[in-house]
Amino acid sequence: MENSLEPLKAILDRLAKPIEFASRDSFAHVSQVQGLRKFIEAQVREALKDAPGGFVQKRFEALRGLFEDFESLTTPEKNARLKQAGHLLGALRKTLMDSPEKGARKEPFPWDRPVQYQKGVGPKRAEAFRRVGVLTLEDLLSFIPWRYEDRTEISPIRNLTPN
Repeated sequence: MENSLEPLKAILDRLAKPIEFASRDSFAHVSQVQGLRKFIEAQVREALKDAPGGFVQKRFEALRGLFEDFESLTTPEKNARLKQAGHLLGALRKTLMDSPEKGARKEPFPWDRPVQYQKGVGPKRAEAFRRVGVLTLEDLLSFIPWRYEDRTEISPIRNLTPN
C-alpha cells in the first residue's frame, strides 16, 4: 500500500527547491527566482486537496500567504519571508514524517505503557506500584524510594545497634 502522505511529501520537496535556492549564500539568489508567487500558489492548491485538516492545512495556507505580495516587497522583506517559509516547510516536514499512514496503528511510546504490562510485573506487584503512585514505565524510572535497606550485607545479631 502506498503511503497516503507521499504526494504531500513530494509537494514539500518541490516547494523547498526554489526557496532553498533563493536563501542560499545569505539570500544572494533572491533576484534570480522569478514567478515564485504563482508557483507557490499552484503547489499549495494541490497540497490542500490531500492535506489532512488542522495543523497541516493551516501551515500550507500560511505558506501561501507569505508569497501573495512577494514581487512587490523589498529585498530585506523578501529575505525575511523566505526565512519564514523555510521554517514552515521544516515544521510541515516534521509533522508529515511523524504521521503514521492512514489506517496504520501507531504504538504508544513505551514510556506511556502501563507498568502492569511490563515483563516481570504481575498483578500483585502492579498493585504495589499503584499504591505508591507508579502507573507507567516513566513513573517507574523516575520513582526513587524514600528509604533503602541493603540486604546484601548480612550482619550477626550481636553486632546490631539500635537505630
